Amino acid sequence: MKASDLSSVLKLAIAQKWAILIEGSPGIGKSDLVVQALREINKANGDAIFSRVKKGEITQAQALALVEETQTDLIICHPVISDPTDFKGLPGIVNGQAEFLPYGDLRRLQNATRPLVCFLEDLGTGSQATQAALMQPVLAREINGVKIPDCVTFIGATNRRADGAAVAGIITPLRSRFRATVELTVDAADWCKWALAKGLPLDLIAFVQLRPQMLNTFDPKSAKEGKPFACPRTVAFLGDWLAAGVDSPEVVCGCVGEAFGTEFLGFRAIYKAVAGLPAQVVANPKTAPIPAEVDRMFALSAALSYYATPKNIDAIGQYADRISSEFRTFFWKAATARRPELVETNAHQNWAISHPEDIQ
Repeated sequence: MKASDLSSVLKLAIAQKWAILIEGSPGIGKSDLVVQALREINKANGDAIFSRVKKGEITQAQALALVEETQTDLIICHPVISDPTDFKGLPGIVNGQAEFLPYGDLRRLQNATRPLVCFLEDLGTGSQATQAALMQPVLAREINGVKIPDCVTFIGATNRRADGAAVAGIITPLRSRFRATVELTVDAADWCKWALAKGLPLDLIAFVQLRPQMLNTFDPKSAKEGKPFACPRTVAFLGDWLAAGVDSPEVVCGCVGEAFGTEFLGFRAIYKAVAGLPAQVVANPKTAPIPAEVDRMFALSAALSYYATPKNIDAIGQYADRISSEFRTFFWKAATARRPELVETNAHQNWAISHPEDIQ
């Protein structure tokens, strides 16, 4: 399941308080998806509450109080460094009776009064004893006879045993306590959409658009040898390096591995080579040449999206009408992500009307 689809499933699971387990190779965004889903849930909840203020149904103070009561909290647990007592409690004497006393995150779970997600990160790396201690709270929703509040949702995430990422596996009794196990897959289109929203360098996004299979070069054998590899997480890290002005081969390949790094640096050279072409496009949109090479055309589309402004978008839009759907779509998505005001221009509206196939 790709990230955009899993996001919807996570929101439903959180709303219904259903336990769900996410599997997938390292660095593909399992943890980030959970955090992002919570942010979107809280934003939607806040927007709905404050819309009632505009309607005069409640006051600003009442809205703030409602947001505080209904905000979904997050606890991130790491079973790999946890002890069974973290999910069962420490033995102690209470009124002359032996009891297991909750502490830390376990106490927060038992005392929760508003929506709370307990995220069990890298669950498959936890010891069998620690995993066994989780069986009772995940399904029975109680710990030593003390009920887990209905507002708590359990979500687990793990790499797969075949990934060679120190995963011994999830014990069957615990796995069966999750309502579903969903495998997250890497989808380049999803990642590019996310990267555009995050403002990652356009040449990096264009390269992933050009070579989508390079977005995840993870190989268990290479990983065991300690070699870097490309995955959504490390490619995003590369974007941070590039934004900071660092593009040396040593750093690039040290971040995403040689396979991705070498090809990207070659593409980056093409991107720099076409830097002067957008000005020619604006000057002569109807006659400016269209590169025949796919990589050069992707580079030009990225450069045009960076160059576009409300003042020159009519000319660039005329040129975009002459290029193929793949490049035209990439240009408009990248340009409007960088400058949202371009959506209101006549050029963008004409594109949407003239090329509805691009928007699908």
